[in-house]
Amino acid sequence: MFCKTCGKENSDETYYCISCGAQLRAVVGADDTVTMDYSRSDRMPSPPPFSGRPQMEVHRDIPMRGSFDLLPLFGIFGLVLMVVTLMISLYTYSIVTTLESSLSDYEAQLSDDSLVGQIGGSIMDFFTNGALTQKHDDIIKMKEELALGTDILSVGVGCAVLSVIFSIIGVMRNIKKPTGGRPVFVVSFLFAIASPVLILFASLMMYIINTQLVICVTTALVGILMLLIEIQRIGTFRRSMEHLHPRL
Repeated sequence: MFCKTCGKENSDETYYCISCGAQLRAVVGADDTVTMDYSRSDRMPSPPPFSGRPQMEVHRDIPMRGSFDLLPLFGIFGLVLMVVTLMISLYTYSIVTTLESSLSDYEAQLSDDSLVGQIGGSIMDFFTNGALTQKHDDIIKMKEELALGTDILSVGVGCAVLSVIFSIIGVMRNIKKPTGGRPVFVVSFLFAIASPVLILFASLMMYIINTQLVICVTTALVGILMLLIEIQRIGTFRRSMEHLHPRL
């Protein structure tokens, strides 16, 4: 008996084709079963075709993307602390600029170039042994120191802004790719180091030593530590991934 589907020759007692499995004749009775003989090599089922792509071994001890263990938590903490540092430094900068504006107004009052102002200033200097001129010189010197300190403080605030921006970029890249974001965190780390140093130097130059300065510098130092730990964490994770999967 030949199969009408594939043309394979089958015995007369066979109900199904031994090659393609097509039904050759009606099954007599519901209890009748068909036994396939696979003792011959030509009747063995063929293995599935090889796709050409070896399957990668899955290590269960490696956290996959999206896992809580892969989130840049130290980088996020460092980002939050640098944002706090930026807010405090901006508040200090606003106070300094207000003080600088007040000194400019006071100097303008003392430096009256009108005839009445010159005569009045000379008379006051005569009766006060030059106290008015001395005060005017002190205000000019204070203004110069305050202007220099303001410039340095503005650079420190700018470094804090850049540190926050690069921290955000590093966090986003690390979330997208767990082995990425390390160079961006390094840049953020360098700006984070420069920011409290410049802010502290400018504050000492302007004699601004208060609780806000202590909080600002302390917060920045803790943020720097968090960024450093995040950089080391990404490097360690990347080396472990390269050891397990050299092609990554």
